[in-house]
Amino acid sequence: MSALSKDISLWRGYVDDTIYFVNSNGISHVLESLNSFHSNIKFTIEIEKEKKITFVDILLIRYKYLKNTTVYRKKTNSDLCIN
Repeated sequence: MSALSKDISLWRGYVDDTIYFVNSNGISHVLESLNSFHSNIKFTIEIEKEKKITFVDILLIRYKYLKNTTVYRKKTNSDLCIN
C-alpha cells in the first residue's frame, strides 16, 4: 500500500465501504492497484459531483477551507420505519 501513499491523501473505511481522497491525476493508478490485490475483490469508483459525495449515508460537502456533512437519503427512500 505504500506505493499508493503518494496518490492517496486520506483513506477511511467502514464495513464494506471505503472512501479515499486521490489526486486527480492518480485515480486510474489507484483503482488499478486496488483491483490487482485479489481477483474476487473489485473496487468501483465514484467521483464527487458539485463538490459533494456520499459515504455511509452521509453527504460530504467540500468547501474551500471547510468540510460539512448532512444526512443523505437515497431518491428511493420512503421514510417508512418498522416498529
